[in-house]
Amino acid sequence: MTIEWADTLSVGHSVIDDQHKTLIRVLNRLMTAMDQAQENPSLGMVDVAGHATDFFYCFQTHSKEEEALMQQFLYGGVDCHARHHTLFIGALRTLLLDEPNLDAIRINLPFIQSAVIDHLERDDRDFGEHLRSLGLFGRF
Repeated sequence: MTIEWADTLSVGHSVIDDQHKTLIRVLNRLMTAMDQAQENPSLGMVDVAGHATDFFYCFQTHSKEEEALMQQFLYGGVDCHARHHTLFIGALRTLLLDEPNLDAIRINLPFIQSAVIDHLERDDRDFGEHLRSLGLFGRF
């Protein structure tokens, strides 16, 4: 099952929203590769590992940039937000990079998918509300 971008996921900052769209695209590619790997596990693992690595580094890079923007706009929740990023990056490293295998990724992909959506809908939207309170929502 792929994730579709919805305007309800928008933070109101074009850089962050574009990065979120990219994260969803990369995660969708990982899910598609996982589906294809079910049919041909020996060939599929290489493709899954590549997409898993792409998603990990995409999320890691996005997290650093998002936290920098939060600091720039004096968002009071940046420390808590950064802790969530750090914990999720640690989980992703364990699940996707350290010793990737198809079964572990297949089992944990729904967790990863729901964690990303939950983070966008709750934590990142709080930053969007902060931008809105400053009159900056949608101005970038």
